[in-house]
Amino acid sequence: MCILCIVSFQTFGQNPFEEQFNKVSEQELSMTVYSKDTNAAAVVLNEQGNKTFEYVEEANDIYTTLHYYSKIKILSTEGLEEANITIPHIGSEKVIHIKGITHNPDGSSNLEETQIIKNNVSGSISEVKLLLPNVKVGSVIEYQYSLVSPYAFAFRPWMFQATIPKVRSEFNAKIPSNYKFLRSLKGQLKLDVNKAFALKNCFKIPELSDAGSCEVLRYVMLNVPAFKEEQYSLSYQNYIARIEFDLAEYRSFRLYGIGSYGYTDTWAKFDAAINEDHDNIKSILKKPMFKGFLPKEILAIKPSLEKATKIYEFIRDHYTFSGELGGLSENELRKAFRKKRGNATEINLSLMNALQAAGVHAEVLLLSTRDHGIPTQKYPEMSDFNYIIVKTIVNGNVYFLDATDKNAPFGILPLRALNYKGRALDFVAESYWETISPNPINKFITSISIQFDEEGAIKGRFTNMSTGHIALRHRTVADTTRVEDYLNIIETEYPDLEITNYKVLDKETPELPLRESFEFTIDKEFTNDALFLDPFLFKIFPKNPFTLEKREYPVDFAYPRMYTTRFVVSLPANYSFENLPKDQLFEMPEKKAAYKLTTVEKDGKLNMTFTLMINEFHYLTDEYEVLKSFFRDVVKIQKNTLLTIKKKNS
Repeated sequence: MCILCIVSFQTFGQNPFEEQFNKVSEQELSMTVYSKDTNAAAVVLNEQGNKTFEYVEEANDIYTTLHYYSKIKILSTEGLEEANITIPHIGSEKVIHIKGITHNPDGSSNLEETQIIKNNVSGSISEVKLLLPNVKVGSVIEYQYSLVSPYAFAFRPWMFQATIPKVRSEFNAKIPSNYKFLRSLKGQLKLDVNKAFALKNCFKIPELSDAGSCEVLRYVMLNVPAFKEEQYSLSYQNYIARIEFDLAEYRSFRLYGIGSYGYTDTWAKFDAAINEDHDNIKSILKKPMFKGFLPKEILAIKPSLEKATKIYEFIRDHYTFSGELGGLSENELRKAFRKKRGNATEINLSLMNALQAAGVHAEVLLLSTRDHGIPTQKYPEMSDFNYIIVKTIVNGNVYFLDATDKNAPFGILPLRALNYKGRALDFVAESYWETISPNPINKFITSISIQFDEEGAIKGRFTNMSTGHIALRHRTVADTTRVEDYLNIIETEYPDLEITNYKVLDKETPELPLRESFEFTIDKEFTNDALFLDPFLFKIFPKNPFTLEKREYPVDFAYPRMYTTRFVVSLPANYSFENLPKDQLFEMPEKKAAYKLTTVEKDGKLNMTFTLMINEFHYLTDEYEVLKSFFRDVVKIQKNTLLTIKKKNS
């Protein structure tokens, strides 16, 4: 039943920011650029939130209300999208007291009821969209609303930072003293105002004779820079400035005769909560069942890497991944195995059970996927974890396994699982943190061979070979891309190139390197008896992925990698090379990354090799400028290295 449907919205009062609404200055209207970020497409002039807890008599429960207000200046056409306001909410939450207005020099336009769109996204997730009227470059928009929630335990983070800058962002809260929230400031920025104090007699429930006390919070950030997204990063949720609230303890108001109780605040309590849930443990630990599922020929192998690999391949090839992640309490292993389809938890719990049933050590790792953020290690927060993989130890060596991806060989995790730390569980002993290491050897090797005949016609062949995480990525791309589209992309990038034959080898065998073979011709004519040839038919980094003036968060490539391009050109006797590229070598400090270009020419045959090594996959913010310069040089080498071929009889 929708409890909020029977609650009068008058209970929650008006938005406390009502007095400042519909007030805009001439300076705000005439503003054309934000001085602290002259490239900003829009800027938040003022943002405020006020969170309160209230007893609702009709529901006999505690509700929270987040009153929200925002004023935004639109500075360019790119900033117009900031006027597309979306307010998400879940379950029985309601968005009330919605107001919006657009200010322009020639007048203001109010948000009408018909411009408030309410949508169900999926299941319990809904949203309210505000279509603010008459927004144009130069407009100042204001909007406010109140989000009423019956979920007092759930405390959304306050996001100080966004993809546009903010002049001011302020959050206030008044929290009854029987709620204890752990608070943590995330990101690189500091608070300009950080205040908290106790207030007596601030919270009243009719059945209690004395009013309770509250903790009053006020947090402010001024001149908040825009968070600028760039490639090669963990989840932006790890770095964007915000304050988070995690419930550590709750003491009941005895509305239902329930006494005081605490939330899991230590890892020992976390382990006990999982291990003492006997019904759930029974659904997780199914060794006898999987012993019956495993082929006899696999069980007959002595405990070894071969046996672990065979079990992994059996589970991986048996299942089709549903795309859903699942959870420790959301699995039906027998049903999933019978249907040959399961979520990530069901597949990887099947793998753990199968390994254990065959006498191979195995335990699960609770982790957070890369797009979900890094879990906190200070205290247990189950919502930090959204994924499960398997850890096994064979002959003293540790392997991390995820059987959801049919393209992944033994020991190669999909990118989503490469997120540094996981909490290891065997459902008996104490859990512990485990570092999740990527495969150390990941190569992409391109070999190009080109021949000229005496008439100057050019034909050739090149092959690509990839291993490790790179091969997994390329196999995944190949699964979702038609061959014709793939070849068209290559030919579009290199207009003089025509691919005459293409083969892919070992695509369905993840345990082997992925190989591609191309045969091609190049339609390029000599001008003044000279021809210029680009040896980098495959440019690994055609553009510098790092272009920010300043990056406030680390660079993360997920895994080390090495790219090699080998280029061989053979000329007939009536042609020669001129102005060959010079050898180059550069290494970053501690050899974290390096590139090398070498050229050797003898008797009309040229051998050129370019190697790019990214040995360290994680770089701190103070290494960003060096890394940006490094990749600027890599792009320049690939773009500007041309071979000059001349006719001798000219």
